[in-house]
Amino acid sequence: MTILEIEESIKENVYRALKKLIEGFFQWPSNRINPKNHEMRLKVQKSTMKLLFRLLYLLYAEGKGCLSLQNDRYLRQYSFHHLRYEVVDKKYKKVLSTTLWFKLKDLFRLINNGSESIRISKKFFYIHPYIGWLFDPERNPNLETWEIGDSYLSDAIDYISRNWDKNIQEYVFIDYSILNIRFLGSIYESLLEYKIKIAKQDMALKGKTNKIWVPFNEFNKIRKKKLNLDQLDAFDRVRAGEIYLAKEREDRKSSGSFYTPDNIVNIIIRNALEPMVQKKLIEAKKINQNLVDAILSIKVLDNAMGTGCFLFEAVEYLTKKLYQALQEDIKSGKISKINFHTINEAKEEIISHCIYGVDLNDLAVELSKMALWLIAESKKTTRLDILNNRIKQGNSLIGAFLDELDIYPSIKQDKEKKFDEFKKNSNFDVLKIIADIRTSIYYGNPINKELYKKLITQILNYSEEELLKLKETDFIKRSRDISEEKLFFHWELEFPEVFYGLDNLGKLRPGFDVIIGNPPWASVRGKYSTQIFTDFDISYLENKFPENTYMPNAYEFFILQSLKLLKKGGRHSYIVPDRLGFNESVEYLRKIILNQYTLNCLLYKIPFPNVIVDTLIYSLTATNPKNNHKIIVKEYNNESVEIDLNFYQNISDTTFHFFKNKEILDSIKAIDTAETIKLENSAETTGGFGGKSELITNTKINNRQIEVVKGINVERYTIKGNRYFDFKKENITGRTTNKIKLGTSPKILIRKTGMVLYSAYDNTGIYPEQSLYFLFKFNGGYSPLYLLSIINSSLFKFYYIEKLVTNRDTTPQLKKIHLDQFPLKKINFTTNETDKKNLCKRLVELYDTYLYMGVMGVFEKVVNDCLANDDKGDNINEKNDVIHDFLTVLAQNMIDFNKKSSNADNLKKKIHLTDKLIDFLIFKLYKLNSDNIKAIKKALIVRG
Repeated sequence: MTILEIEESIKENVYRALKKLIEGFFQWPSNRINPKNHEMRLKVQKSTMKLLFRLLYLLYAEGKGCLSLQNDRYLRQYSFHHLRYEVVDKKYKKVLSTTLWFKLKDLFRLINNGSESIRISKKFFYIHPYIGWLFDPERNPNLETWEIGDSYLSDAIDYISRNWDKNIQEYVFIDYSILNIRFLGSIYESLLEYKIKIAKQDMALKGKTNKIWVPFNEFNKIRKKKLNLDQLDAFDRVRAGEIYLAKEREDRKSSGSFYTPDNIVNIIIRNALEPMVQKKLIEAKKINQNLVDAILSIKVLDNAMGTGCFLFEAVEYLTKKLYQALQEDIKSGKISKINFHTINEAKEEIISHCIYGVDLNDLAVELSKMALWLIAESKKTTRLDILNNRIKQGNSLIGAFLDELDIYPSIKQDKEKKFDEFKKNSNFDVLKIIADIRTSIYYGNPINKELYKKLITQILNYSEEELLKLKETDFIKRSRDISEEKLFFHWELEFPEVFYGLDNLGKLRPGFDVIIGNPPWASVRGKYSTQIFTDFDISYLENKFPENTYMPNAYEFFILQSLKLLKKGGRHSYIVPDRLGFNESVEYLRKIILNQYTLNCLLYKIPFPNVIVDTLIYSLTATNPKNNHKIIVKEYNNESVEIDLNFYQNISDTTFHFFKNKEILDSIKAIDTAETIKLENSAETTGGFGGKSELITNTKINNRQIEVVKGINVERYTIKGNRYFDFKKENITGRTTNKIKLGTSPKILIRKTGMVLYSAYDNTGIYPEQSLYFLFKFNGGYSPLYLLSIINSSLFKFYYIEKLVTNRDTTPQLKKIHLDQFPLKKINFTTNETDKKNLCKRLVELYDTYLYMGVMGVFEKVVNDCLANDDKGDNINEKNDVIHDFLTVLAQNMIDFNKKSSNADNLKKKIHLTDKLIDFLIFKLYKLNSDNIKAIKKALIVRG
């Protein structure tokens, strides 16, 4: 079997093992667990998850040699390996026996306390006490007091110990030594989807891949051959009143939590860590420092780490670089004493020096520590005990920075010297009290400005004895309780060595060198927000991050927090929804990134299984951007395109556009740099009226209805049919309701949605519905027919699809802001009337010839003469108003042609040739070169 096949098999069996363990705890009488009690179901599920990961730890630890099976005493007396073989031999099948459970608990105690706790000499074997709380009986009281029958427990152990090998047609033990540690995180994330439920009726699992529970009668309904419930696999059926595990993906969606695929992790590691390693090595060589210390000085953070997949890959990457650095240092004579001799020892060095992680979920944090321990395959070392100080549970977003502590929310006070003194003396306990007090104010701790000022003064000046008494006052106790409940995380106090230690150059760092990850994607306000954020949370976050209080998303806060935690010159890379690149509400964040940081790269649309939104991976450096900086931008599976920083800065809403290739970008730039005006400067734009859809009818049903037009009625240059609507207040749902605006004439109607935005001319005053924009009040001498010809041209279609549309895989919608900003070719209107009429007349004559011959070349000389620059290259004498007038003629012809109902080949030919001519003239008008035109035509063919 391949590793992928083994992993898929384990995932299925882990689900089965979880169900067996849950059933076992519910079934054991002395546990007295009522399955109908929701709170008890949650307790059982949480405790069972912990038990399951204890077992998985044992499988990994023994498989990878962290718990050595080479020692005969450990193997026969204690090992999980031995118990598994006994399970397969069906030694523990008695329903009412708990022998296996108590043997396991002995092993759990050995793991938690270490071998020396039971007086086993190191000459026999040595097990270091477990670094976390997973095996701690005090932290897991249910697993201490509850019992589980041997039959349930042995089945669960067997499920995760063996799988079916189709090649040899028998069950075989799984070799966990060959599995990636990151797979533990994948298991954890998949189990998060399940919730314990009580069946209200007989049910069955339906489907092959995405299985769902359905009533059994519904399951049988679609089957030709009906089944009895007992004929189904035990894990595919449930009787009324029994417990079952149901998938709730909505719960995952509401938390914004999804396990990150390996390829995405690798890209982010490469984006952020590779350049930082290069930078550190260059700096070290300049001052003749050893390269090992340079690598070990890198501080890497994932501030929403989940089960730690980014940190695991960071360890692997940095370990390789550390080993390479060691070889160079030995070669150059910079190192004589070697602190590590094996890859695993090198991993321990990296983990103990470089790796930091924070997450809100306690079990995720525990699994991260477990996995880092296993990655290093640590047997004896105490070096990894430091993990408890580096991998922490906490709320990354909620907590105070020290420069805020002398400020009551919105009132500053002068205590900087005193705070500096505490920082220097590392008296962080005192500072934590103040940080908790300040943050707790946002969570209902009733401390006003005067009391806050008084408390700070007392805390900073009291003796230790006085401080102990002060800690027991109601306000401070309450702040401590709130802090423990909300998991306040004061970054500088949690990781002082990162903010107040020295880097490899002997300089004060403050901050992390690299921040990576996949932050939660969850709306702070909206359908799922209450499951993650309380009203207090929202108030706090919007006060701390005031840039977007309309519809903020959690990932925005994580980005802003990361930028604050990042050391100057540090690297940062996240995967987030692509709305960061396009959404109006995140414009503020794009401006911060563009103007205050060096944006290195943008990667769009990398596949992310089970996530419905499109993705964006970005990478930046905490340095001010240079004017000539180029950003590498790429759509997944397309070529990279270098985009000038000022290209994004000059876009009105700083949208992070991406382009399939350089030719498309060059064509967009050519259009943008032509001498243009914004479309809004030639006409007013607005949307149609909003009416109740059921009252907009295809036929006239009463005399009060008037003719109206919807988007579906608008085609290129023409309006086909209409609808009817009784235009009165109670029927209106919003949008434009001004009858003078709606009935204005002439106007240009533009469809809002579609890959092609059809546009038509109206001189009847018909009211447009909200699926249309319309242009009116034309000014500056620009003819509405000139605008019509451009909006219906290939140039506008290309510009719309390649620059304005943000999601090209769905039916796009034109935004008003983009319509208003469209670069309309500026017309000089300086040619005298006689010359203009004569030149336009000449073009019309050539047009007749063109319709007959179909040769575009007949226009070359006259058009080139009209658009020629003077000897200095200026276009002062350009007669582009002639082209303007000729385009109005052609647009009117297109209107007339499209009104005719005939399908005659001659009419089709005229429409086709006139369309081509309009494109030809507009390309000329915008002064596009042959490469631009070729790229536009090719892109439109690809888009269909």
